[in-house]
Amino acid sequence: MNRTLRWAALASATLLTGLLQACAPTLPLAIKPVGCTVADNTLALQCAAPQAVANGISFSDVINIGREDRKALRECQVHLQLTLNLLKECRTAVQDYSTLVDGVNERLRGQGR
Repeated sequence: MNRTLRWAALASATLLTGLLQACAPTLPLAIKPVGCTVADNTLALQCAAPQAVANGISFSDVINIGREDRKALRECQVHLQLTLNLLKECRTAVQDYSTLVDGVNERLRGQGR
């Protein structure tokens, strides 16, 4: 009799599992949230301030300071452009993810009717 009860319990569990799977809607897998990966050292970069020009320095020193300031300005512009590109990529990724989530929600609402 013990064997018969086990068999009946197994058959009932199998039948119940099949019924639940047939009646329950299938939900899509959760999608990993979007994140913006920007290295901390990229965010920490700061543009160099222009150098001070002291009284009494030579014209050659003024020219060298001007060259160094222009070089620093170019490096700052490269950093700014990199940061802006990363921001644009991040915004696009978030918008794409939002559109995907809206689509999943719309499909789920349609299944609930």
